[in-house]
Amino acid sequence: MAGMLGTIDALYQGWKFKRSPLGQALALHTQQYFYSGQALSWLSKPNKEKFIQDFYAKLVAIRSEENPPMALREALAEYAILFSKLAMLCLTEHEKAGQFYSANPYITGELHRRNLELAGQIEEAAQFLWQTPDATAEDLKAFANTRSALMLYYANGLNIARIAIGDTDPAKDWFQPFVESLLVWEEDSMREQLGLPRLLSGPMYSLPYTTFLNYVVEGERNPFFTWAQAWPDHYLAGDGPRP
Repeated sequence: MAGMLGTIDALYQGWKFKRSPLGQALALHTQQYFYSGQALSWLSKPNKEKFIQDFYAKLVAIRSEENPPMALREALAEYAILFSKLAMLCLTEHEKAGQFYSANPYITGELHRRNLELAGQIEEAAQFLWQTPDATAEDLKAFANTRSALMLYYANGLNIARIAIGDTDPAKDWFQPFVESLLVWEEDSMREQLGLPRLLSGPMYSLPYTTFLNYVVEGERNPFFTWAQAWPDHYLAGDGPRP
């Protein structure tokens, strides 16, 4: 795996990396996020360049870690966690309907209506409100939309690199179920904070979903398989019994 990541060393030296399968996949990924009408296309050119350069710099930094494949997983998990938190402030029912987790009853797309009450639990959102004291719920929603899209750009880009180094099961990859598990956890946690009815039942509520993160950062070959074996009665990404 580390040898495959060595191709990233050529990144700032020009065409070798750009012409590699990984380089081309990441270029397409960047195009789709920043230049093809998705959530980040409206950013100014300097900001686009800043974020894109920051992403590639992170890939180069991961190459120099003692265990690059695990460093890649840990960075991916960090961005996925930030995405899931920010998504709770802006995800709507309509937007949820177009996502891979649309059938999951534990992710509602309802909490954006209470986002001002939840912002204090998320550092980026709390800073935004501190810097913009007159911000409305819609302002916060717009901020969270942009920042969650950026976190997803980083997470999905790192996921492309993870797959390129062979850290995957071709039959059933674990990235999307992992993101879904984080969203389930965040929704349950935030519903508890707001005093809303919790959608998960039983004494552990969403605790089983947090164990997916443990399997990811502990280096399980296929965290989704390990999670599904540990919690056969829980639901993710269409696998297992519907609750």
